[in-house]
Formats: sequence, C-alpha cells, structure tokens
Amino acid sequence: MITGMESDKHETKTYRAGNTREKSKRMGPGIQARRTRVKNGKLADRPRGPREKKQMCTTGQPADAFLKHRFLPMVENKEQLQHWQSRENSFFQSLAYLAEEFGFTPMGRGNNVYPLNVYDAFCHAKSFLLEKHPKYSLDIIEQEEQPGICHIAMYYQYLPKYHFNWIPLHPLYSLAKKRKRPGETALLFSIMAYLKQIVHMADYDNDYIGGTYAYMEESYFENGMEPDSPEMQKINEINTIGKSLLAYISRPDHLHYWKVRLDSFRPVDDFGKAVSKVAQMAYRLYNRYPGRSIMDNLHPDLIYDQKNYCIQLDECVSFIWDGDGWLFEEMEEYISCYHNESTAQVNPTYVRVFDRHRPVAADDLRFEKRFFNLLEKLANIIYSIP
Repeated sequence: MITGMESDKHETKTYRAGNTREKSKRMGPGIQARRTRVKNGKLADRPRGPREKKQMCTTGQPADAFLKHRFLPMVENKEQLQHWQSRENSFFQSLAYLAEEFGFTPMGRGNNVYPLNVYDAFCHAKSFLLEKHPKYSLDIIEQEEQPGICHIAMYYQYLPKYHFNWIPLHPLYSLAKKRKRPGETALLFSIMAYLKQIVHMADYDNDYIGGTYAYMEESYFENGMEPDSPEMQKINEINTIGKSLLAYISRPDHLHYWKVRLDSFRPVDDFGKAVSKVAQMAYRLYNRYPGRSIMDNLHPDLIYDQKNYCIQLDECVSFIWDGDGWLFEEMEEYISCYHNESTAQVNPTYVRVFDRHRPVAADDLRFEKRFFNLLEKLANIIYSIP
C-alpha cells in the first residue's frame, strides 16, 4: 500500500489502491555560515608570512597607515581561516562557472574582504537563482579529499506523492496459494524480483521494517502474550512464510523469464489487463535503467545537517508483509508518531557541482519519478487482487 503523510505535512493519512557516494562537507558562505562543517572539527591557525612580521612606517597620520591594510573581519574561531586564500579562489572560480551557465553577472571578490566577499557573492547568486529557477537550492561544499577547495553545488529534491510507499507481499502469497491465476502471479513475481534485486528496495528481513516487526515481537513477549496468541502467530508467519517469500523473489529466474512471461500472457479480465499493463511499465523501466537503484541519488551528507536525525528512505519505501489489519495499523501508528518528531527526510536529490568550465549534468531524477509512479500503480494492483 501507499500511504501518505504528504511530504510537506505532519498530518497522517492513509491511501489504498485507487486512492557510495562521494562524501562532502559544507563550508558556509559567511562568518556564521549555515550548516558549516569542518573536517575533524578543527582547523589550524594561518601561518604568518615574512611580510607580516615587518613593521609599517608612515610619514603621514596614523590613520593613513591604517587605511593601507586589508583586514580580515573578526571571527569567533580563528582556526576557520586556515586555507582561506584557496577557499576564496576556488569559490569565485566556481561562481564564474555558475554565472556562465545561467547568464548573470557575479559579484567580484574585491567588493569586500574574506569571508564577507564570499558571503555577499553567494547571497547575490542565490537570490538570482531563486527568482529565475525557484526549485533549485544552492550551497557551498568542501570535499573531504580536497581540504580548502570549495565549489558551489546546485540541487533540488524529488518529493514523492505519499510519505509511505509500502508494498505488501501477503496478498501475492495468497494469490499464489490459490493457484487460479498463474499468469498474473508469475508477472507479479517478476516485478517484485526487479524491485528487490535491481532497485534494492528495502524489505522486512534486515531493514527498518524488519526491525520494527522485531520490536513489536519483543513488546508482545514482554507483555506476557502466549506463543499461540493471534499477535505471536502473526509475527511467526512473518518470520517463516514472509521471509521465505523474500527468498523466493530473490531468485534470478524471475528476471530471466520476465520477457517470456509478458509475451505469453493473455489477459481475460480487467484484473489481468491491469497486471499486464503494470508489468510492461516495470519492464520498460528495467530496460531503460538496467542497473539503477533507488539509493543512487541519495545525498544525505550533502543536504542535511548530520547532527539532527533524518527520516531515511528505507523507512518509507519498503516491502511489508500485511497492508491492513491490526498488525499493520500498530506498525503504521508507531512509525508515524516517530516520524512526526523528525524535521527532515532523505529523498532522491538532483545535484550539480560547478567545478569545471562545463559542469557535467547530474541525473535529472527521471528514473525516480517513474519508479514512484510504478509503485503507486503496483499498490493498486496488489490491493485489487481477487
């Protein structure tokens, strides 16, 4: 099922059918920059050069000598000024690439002193981009592998239609057990195999949902429930039948014979036609992006403050066992209450780093858009299984 606490709200609603990356850290643009990150939490003082040790003499008033110096602004932590020249140079080079890409005149470094010149130029570019391209956000990043080298990163997130995008497997198990629709069953197993083996969609074995089921089992046990109680029997069903089904959809033959199953299937009713349509949709996505995973465009280190907990994608996009009943309702209530206390969620993110004359275009999230559309259609199928 796909349920929604819509992405920009905390109110929980339920909808059913028909209804490896390179680590980066931010360097803020100003004195008190937003989301500032410094590797290992420390930077060393800037060494003094020979010129700085010489005294300046003047034949005029003392104020004249004062005006001949270019002073850095006062900062709370002088260690932040390590590599300041390389940071300044690399930032303004990156800004030039951004300005060339979007056709605006950037502010120069001479308008102020570091880091205020970086802050002013960044705010100017940010305001321009917000006016012309409001879906994009800008930030300054510093690669851990290249301390002192800063680039501007542009990004936007894809926000799924629903907060929870869960696909239950128990209805498919029941369909297979009846043995009345072998064609539809085989096609649905191929789709599930694609989601698990290629897309790497989370499940209830070792991922977040599995941990939630384990927590519920422990709670039932501590509350003195007997092994033959309905609650413990349902948990036992997940640990036996449910996990066996996960192993079954992990078999490679479901992908190997997918095309054969599609070509040989002849639907006889509306349900069969719906299954054929969603199976073809999934197969086209598989052919267009044969190696793509839903995890490929996640950049939590770049986008989010790691001091605060973010809702991870595997908590919201996953296989579950049951999509209704008391067990599902308890699980949904538990996770929703927990999520209501979080302020951010990891979603697929488009990122472009302006580190060269013609920046390489990042993935435009077309796969993710088609993937979440597929999940919605698939959920409708699962909940309409006769």
